[in-house]
Amino acid sequence: MFSHRVVRCKAHHEVGAASIGERLARSLLALGVAGCSSGGGASGAGGGGGADAGAGADAAGVGAPATDATIDEASSAAVPRDAGLPEVGSLCVPAPPSAPPCGAALCGNGTIDTCTTGDQFMPTVSEQCDGLASIAASHQTCASLGFADGGTLGCTAQCSLDTTRCDRCAHGSPHVIGCTGLPDPTLGGFPLATSSDEIMVAGVYATSTGRAVRLVRFAGDLSLLWVSGCFGPGNVASVAIARSPSGYILAVGTEQPNTLQIYPLATDGSIRGPVRTVAVQFDAGTAYVPAASPLLASRMVGGGSPGGGPLLVYTATLPYAPLGSNGETRTAVLLKDDGTDETTPVNLPGTFVFSDRASGVFVGDGFLYAQEQEAYPSTAGVWHIGLDGALGAGQTPSGTVRIAESPSLAWTGTAAYFTFASYDPMGLSAPYLAWMRLSVTGAPLGPATPLAGSNDQPYSAALAVGEDLLALTTGTSGAGVYAQRFAADGGLVDPPFAVDTLDGVPGNQSRLALLGSVPIAAWSDGVLSLARLSP
Repeated sequence: MFSHRVVRCKAHHEVGAASIGERLARSLLALGVAGCSSGGGASGAGGGGGADAGAGADAAGVGAPATDATIDEASSAAVPRDAGLPEVGSLCVPAPPSAPPCGAALCGNGTIDTCTTGDQFMPTVSEQCDGLASIAASHQTCASLGFADGGTLGCTAQCSLDTTRCDRCAHGSPHVIGCTGLPDPTLGGFPLATSSDEIMVAGVYATSTGRAVRLVRFAGDLSLLWVSGCFGPGNVASVAIARSPSGYILAVGTEQPNTLQIYPLATDGSIRGPVRTVAVQFDAGTAYVPAASPLLASRMVGGGSPGGGPLLVYTATLPYAPLGSNGETRTAVLLKDDGTDETTPVNLPGTFVFSDRASGVFVGDGFLYAQEQEAYPSTAGVWHIGLDGALGAGQTPSGTVRIAESPSLAWTGTAAYFTFASYDPMGLSAPYLAWMRLSVTGAPLGPATPLAGSNDQPYSAALAVGEDLLALTTGTSGAGVYAQRFAADGGLVDPPFAVDTLDGVPGNQSRLALLGSVPIAAWSDGVLSLARLSP
C-alpha cells in the first residue's frame, strides 16, 4: 500500500518560477487554493523510484484525501496532492527548463540582452524580459499580448515571458458562464471525463526521469479539488480516461517499448483494484505483441450515469506488415467496471494513421467508433461495436472525393452526428466543417454538408446537447477557440462565439464533455483552461 502524504506550503509569489510545477503552484495560489512546487520537499504519493504499478494496489485506505494542508491566507480551501498512486522518479521532479537565450550570466542583470548565436539563419536571439521592472519598462501586459481580459504577466528565471496568469477566458460572451485554468501538465492532448458534479483531467507530464501521468480534478463549479502525483510505467506517450460505474478507467500507453496499462480508479482518483498490462495475441499460438495509443468511450448517454465499463480501442504493432499497411492494427474491446475485458478483442480492418484522430460514442445497443484512415485522400471510417463485442460492417460516410480528417461523433439518443474537417485534395475550394446524421449502425441518413457559418479551419470536438450539435472550432486564421451551436437540420442556432480571447490557441487541443446538462469546454496553449457553457 502506498503511503499518504499531506502537502504543506507557503504562499509562492516569485515571478521567476521556471518549472511547470512551480508555475502550477503559483497558479493554484492565483485560484485561491494551495499547491507546492513539484521540485520542492512536498509531492504526491510516496513509494517513489517507479513502484511496480502492474502488481496492483491495496485498495483499502488508498487515496484518502488530505484535509489539513496549509493554504494561502486569502483562501480556506485545501487541495490534496496525493491519490495513493506510485511515483515515477523520487518526487515528480519536473524536467529541467531550457537555458536562458543569452546564458545564465546575463539573465538576471535587469537588462533585456541580445546576443549572437553563430547560426546563419538566426544570427541573434534576445531575452523576452529580465525581471518585473523590464516588463514594466517595455509596457508589455497580458492585454498587449492578446489576452483581452488581462491578468498578470510575469518573467521566468530563464528570462522568458510567463503568461500562465493571463486570463484566456472570453468572460464577455453571454454563452460562457464560468472559467478556470492552471498551467497545463500535458505534452499533448488531454482527455477528460465527467461525473454528475466533477471533472477529471488526465495528462502526460514531463519529469526529470521521463514522462509520467498526472490527474487533475475539478468540482462542477470549476474550482480545483486535487492534483495527483506523477505515476505510470514510465515513458508515457498517451492517456485516455472514461467514466465507469465505480469511478473511472484510465488507460496509459508508453513507447519504446510499447505497453498499455489499465488503471481502475475510484471517483477521488485513487486506485481501486489491480492494474493490468494489455498484450495482444496475434495468432492462435502464444505469441503476443504490445499495445499502445488508447481511446476510451464511456458507456453512457450524455451526462447520465454509465451502465457498464467503457469501450477501449488501442493500437497493436504486428510482427509483420501486410502490403499497403503500416504494420499496425486498431483493436476494440468492451471493458468491465474493474478494467478487465468483458468481450473478446476484435481487430478493425484497414490501416490507420494518427490514432488520436478518432472518436467513440455510446449509442444504446453498443458503440460507434470513427477513425481517420491512412489513404489518399484520407477518409474517415465508422464501425458499430455491439455490447457483445461484435464488429459491424465498416462505413465510409464521409465519401472518398474530399479529404476527411479529425472525425468526431455525438449521440442525441436517436441519431448520431458525425462531423469532420473536409478538404479539397486539389486545393481548389476552401476547407469546411462537414456534418451528417448516422443511424445507430453508422449508416448515413443523408449526405455530408457544410455546417452553416462554420469557421473554415479544422475543429477538434463535437457534442450533442439535446437535439442540437455543439462544436468547438478554430478561428479563420487557424487559431483561437470558438463554439458554435447547430440545430438538427444543420442550421446555425447561434453565431460563432469566442471561448478563448487569445487568437493563438491551437484548436486541435480542445475538448468537449457534458457535466450533467452543462457543456464543459477544455483547451490548452500551455495553460489548461476549462469553461462552463450555457446548456
